[in-house]
Amino acid sequence: MILWSFLNLFSYEKVFPKKLVVGFDYFCLNKYDTFLKFNYYILLVLLVFSCKKEDNLQQEKKIEKSEFSVNTKHSKILPIKDIFKKEVESWEELNSIETFLDRFKNISVNEALGSASDLTELAKSLKDSVIPNKFDKTSFKARVNIFYNETLRLADIYTIEDITIKEASDQIEKVIATYSAINTKINSILEEERLERLIDINLEKVALDTTKIDAITKKTLNKKRERSVNADRKINK
Repeated sequence: MILWSFLNLFSYEKVFPKKLVVGFDYFCLNKYDTFLKFNYYILLVLLVFSCKKEDNLQQEKKIEKSEFSVNTKHSKILPIKDIFKKEVESWEELNSIETFLDRFKNISVNEALGSASDLTELAKSLKDSVIPNKFDKTSFKARVNIFYNETLRLADIYTIEDITIKEASDQIEKVIATYSAINTKINSILEEERLERLIDINLEKVALDTTKIDAITKKTLNKKRERSVNADRKINK
């Protein structure tokens, strides 16, 4: 109370004339009112621009999202040659992926991303399956692992909100390319095996001009000679 009385003693109403005080109050209130109006207009302008910017962003997102639903042609999967299909017809895990990926020839990004988790499960089943002896090679298993990793990345993309259609499409192409690499390796292994069956010759009796033999045939002949020598050694023992 004592402090308030002391301050009240020196209030500007007692020091200055009443008219001057009233004029000063009016001036202050008028300036304050102007200040509020100025800030109000600035805030209004900012809100208008902000809303327009947000509308534009929403419109861009709608356009982009609509593109995600449009079917797009992708690269064709390199198939297993017809003459070799019987060799893998009982390999269920491989055939399941072949059937599943057939629809990726013409598919929307949304559909591809939506089925990515199922594809990952099929790729894992292939990776964990009993691989036929003729394909049980490090190089073949490496291709299966790469394919599995690419399906995992495709499934991860599905959880990214701001993913672009190009990024998603590029990953779909990688999945197709890595699976095609598996089929290519199958064709290569079976082609080599086919040549081994076709070439039934005695290298010790028949003279061959090796400069005219292609690389695959040379490799096949060398393997056949090694097996023949090893077999003779076992017999002699």
